[in-house]
Amino acid sequence: MTMKINQQIGLLCVLSFIHASHGAPQFRTDINPALRYYQSYLEAPKLDEDEQQYLFKSEWRGEVLDQQFGELIKRYDIQFRFLREAAHSKAPCEWGVDLTEGPDALLPGLAPAKATAQTARLRVMWHLQNGRQAEARDDLLTVFALARNLSHDGVLISALVQIAMENILASVVAENFYRFVERCSKR
Repeated sequence: MTMKINQQIGLLCVLSFIHASHGAPQFRTDINPALRYYQSYLEAPKLDEDEQQYLFKSEWRGEVLDQQFGELIKRYDIQFRFLREAAHSKAPCEWGVDLTEGPDALLPGLAPAKATAQTARLRVMWHLQNGRQAEARDDLLTVFALARNLSHDGVLISALVQIAMENILASVVAENFYRFVERCSKR
């Protein structure tokens, strides 16, 4: 457990250092982030079965990503715009979950949130391959903020999905750390 916490702290330190070196865009900060998250889920592209297989079932580590990959990943740009707006919000994240239903309460934001982390993994790989470390950093921080906002409802399964998403993001940093360092060492 302590090792996992240390990994997360290390991830945060690296991402914060990278983020501090660049100015963040300005967004409205008075909107409930959950609203923007739900809007981002609606903006996720509808991929057909072949495209879904190609992107999410292939092993991309260590591979040179081709133009088809880039075209499919670009379809997620609008979704990630909404996610960035949510990440910059200062308002409390209220998911609107009715917990009076007990174990039957529906948590519709969890599955799309985890899918977003998996998409972010691919987007980061694409950005880094194309020398866009700032965009890769922004995607990572954006989805990390989403993961942290998931468990604000106090539900155990939300916390577990948060942990799963943070593990995906930590593995993205570990797999691509050298690409982030390349940029820092060139300064």
